[in-house]
Amino acid sequence: MELSFIWVKKFNSLVNFSLNLSNKYQYKYDSDTNFLSRSNDSPLPKDFFGKGVTSVTGIFGKNGSGKTNCLKLIGSIMSRARSRIDSDFIAVIDDVDGPVVYFRFKEKDRLDPTIDFSGTIKNYGDDIRGLNTVFLSNTFDSVDMGFDKKIMNLSIANRGKSKDEFIDIIEFLTDKELGGDFPKPSEVEVVLKPLRSKNFNSILLRLEPSLIYNLNSELSDINDLSKKFIDRINVRLRKKSKIYDVILVIAINETINIFRSLCQRSNNEEEVFNYLNMLLNYFKFDKPSVGSSIDQLQELSFYIENARVSVSSLDNTIERDATEYYKDKISKLIDSLESISTLLEVMEYSVFKVDDISYSSVDGFKFVLGNDNYSEDYLDSLSLLSNYGRLSFRDMSSGQKAILGILASIYSQVKRKRNATLIMLDEADLYLHPEWQLFFVKKMTEILSSLNKSSVQLIITSHSPLIMTDFPKRCLILLENRNKETFIKKNSFNPFGANLYELYSQGFFLKESKVGALAFEKITSLINEIKYNTTGSPLHEDFYLTLDLISDEVSKAEIMRLTKKHDKDI
Repeated sequence: MELSFIWVKKFNSLVNFSLNLSNKYQYKYDSDTNFLSRSNDSPLPKDFFGKGVTSVTGIFGKNGSGKTNCLKLIGSIMSRARSRIDSDFIAVIDDVDGPVVYFRFKEKDRLDPTIDFSGTIKNYGDDIRGLNTVFLSNTFDSVDMGFDKKIMNLSIANRGKSKDEFIDIIEFLTDKELGGDFPKPSEVEVVLKPLRSKNFNSILLRLEPSLIYNLNSELSDINDLSKKFIDRINVRLRKKSKIYDVILVIAINETINIFRSLCQRSNNEEEVFNYLNMLLNYFKFDKPSVGSSIDQLQELSFYIENARVSVSSLDNTIERDATEYYKDKISKLIDSLESISTLLEVMEYSVFKVDDISYSSVDGFKFVLGNDNYSEDYLDSLSLLSNYGRLSFRDMSSGQKAILGILASIYSQVKRKRNATLIMLDEADLYLHPEWQLFFVKKMTEILSSLNKSSVQLIITSHSPLIMTDFPKRCLILLENRNKETFIKKNSFNPFGANLYELYSQGFFLKESKVGALAFEKITSLINEIKYNTTGSPLHEDFYLTLDLISDEVSKAEIMRLTKKHDKDI
């Protein structure tokens, strides 16, 4: 199943605009005659982009040409187009049972479109079902795309707010078949929240004044007791911290959080009193430990079961019995604490080593996990720790994070999907080193082919000549903007496997670049010197001196490659 064609009367810079996204067919719509035709394209070799990858389309053009508008149009067609597209449009979905032509015409008396192929014609409802849609952008302004929740937005602006990206990258790197091409970072920095008395004080601040008034004298001093309890531990941790203390701080923080949640949500004054009394006993431990925290949580779970706890509001749902919810929450926390204890204590030397461990009552724990072997135990350790703090790669460049963020996010999503999936990548080459641009499409299609449970369609926007060389002519759309309107540029050139200077000679890139005229002239002269050197004579010294001056990595990397080929040929 794939989205093969879109026509829209007016959408931003797209006017009477057609977008062919199929690698098998060419569709053409005539709005004057209301006629949609289809012709066969010359076939690609079987599984050219990998098994299950039905089509790959590259949309290229300089900034402002309309690439992002094309993706906005596609996303709008896939979900809630009625509220996003204020004009006529047509969309074709090709499926195993044949093409389905969806249309929406604003004039109610306008006839359905006619077609010259066997297919089904349907009025567009409010979305297109059966095709999962994933959007990913490397730009930070991608939140303005306006997609609804049906479209999975994995853009960098969203991924940076979540622990999921870190875990996705670890899982991807752990996959020996797909992640083996990348150097694995050997150091992970971990930052965990400190113990703070205000975490407990917030319990009392939210309680009814009448309830606080009714508390006995011992409980009324609970603020002072909790502060002394936490200050005592903080003083000890600042002097000397060990890896076991990490689990202790997690245990205390999470124990207080559960008590706080119960107190704030409880409908019963007596229940709140009992929770505070249990917590008061917890604060009386001279030497709190992970074991004492677990004992306290088990006691709380036993009390909840017997009291049949109810709360006023839980996760924005209607009032309901919360006994099973909190019992399950406590049980999972106990399992997590025991697992972390095992992983951090027993496997400290076999799974990883801990370096630079420090503690501050303001910033919390900071330490580095060193690792030379990406084992399943290591992945489990990081996944558990990510629930309680912030994890980041210490020895990974921004370029590495960029490409791994893209590949790992797609890897994670495709692995979970069982229906046909449409993936849109906006500015796929942004922040990527030229070396990684060269194998980006290959690695992406390998992931899609390896993991998909159904068909996958890939649409990429870019302005990178290196990425363009992986697209056969029929899979390529070139855009240009004239007078604030987007047009598809006619193209007789096949970029697949082409050299960079051949792309430049077509005027796709350097002719439209924003480099200075002198730099443009020098770069062009280097390319021409290689291209027209028919005598086989060695390149002169000035050639290499000029090449060393070029800062653009894309141009320089390709010219160096052509230079090596030239030297080898002679």
